[in-house]
Amino acid sequence: MYDVTFVVPMRNEEAYLARTLDTLAAQDLGPFRAEVLLVDGRSEDGTREIAQRYVQRPQGTVTFRLLDNAEQRTPIAFNLGIREAKSPVIGFGGSHTDYPPHYLRRAVELLAMTEADVVGGGFNRIIPATDGPIANAMSCLYRSPMGAGVAAYHRRTDPGYVDTVYGGFYRREVFERVGVFNEALIRNQDNELNARVTSAGFRILFHPELSTSYVQKTELRVFLSRGFLFGRFHPVTWRTTPRSFRLRHAVPAILVLYLLALLLMLLLWGGPPVWAFLPLGLYFLLLTGAGIQLAWRHSPTVGALAIGLFFLYHVSYGLGVLSGLAADTMRGTQLPRRRARGDAASG
Repeated sequence: MYDVTFVVPMRNEEAYLARTLDTLAAQDLGPFRAEVLLVDGRSEDGTREIAQRYVQRPQGTVTFRLLDNAEQRTPIAFNLGIREAKSPVIGFGGSHTDYPPHYLRRAVELLAMTEADVVGGGFNRIIPATDGPIANAMSCLYRSPMGAGVAAYHRRTDPGYVDTVYGGFYRREVFERVGVFNEALIRNQDNELNARVTSAGFRILFHPELSTSYVQKTELRVFLSRGFLFGRFHPVTWRTTPRSFRLRHAVPAILVLYLLALLLMLLLWGGPPVWAFLPLGLYFLLLTGAGIQLAWRHSPTVGALAIGLFFLYHVSYGLGVLSGLAADTMRGTQLPRRRARGDAASG
């Protein structure tokens, strides 16, 4: 029996995994014991071999286990971890994240000393996986409210109850009550789950001591694909769990529709009226303000690049939302809630 189980889904993460697992192996747990479940989605690089080194290490207060995720999907990995967990507290993380030495211990302590049912933090540092001005500009995405850092936990420094956190540690009874992760969602599964959690009356506590350092991949294709996929799975989440709706998630889709409207007016009528450009001017004014702030903190080059990268990310995110709306309207997606609750109970 352990005091906390920490679930880490992974696939083809050989470039980052050892760094992450080193921070978990070095956890200061005090009187507690932890198990780390490494759930591999059939990696095709050296990820499994790296994971095996930690599984085979002398077992101390942190024990590593390797599980197989044949479906190669993150929510399925999370649910597999819930079923396999041997503790009353279950947390979730990522395979390119640096965890502070007290991370697992403080999660257990906070759940014991507060009325919270879920505890977690945010990102207190974004580390680009490579060096250079473009990579550094990408790493600013979650640092700026004009990037993707609108959620309070990206900048919050004081403890308090919130509607969602990054990762999160859950009392097992939360899953027995509300079900587990929606396996239809490749992205946003945590937002959807936390909407059910708060709807059921459970409380989610943000605490800055549970904030982590996130190692961000800096390939442009991955950067934009991430935005598209996050947007793509919001509409089904809104339909199945309306409480998960946040206006900030819909704004990029409104931006894309607005840009398409300007283009349509240009093609049909030779150009839109001058007043139609006012929202676009305000948007780029705000983007420029964010770029100036980042230029002050980092460098003029980073600030200038961030303006363009933020715009591309917003467009990709908005296209994802519109794509998700179209797909959900045509097909719809069913929440596997009955099966999910059964899985949680058998864990």
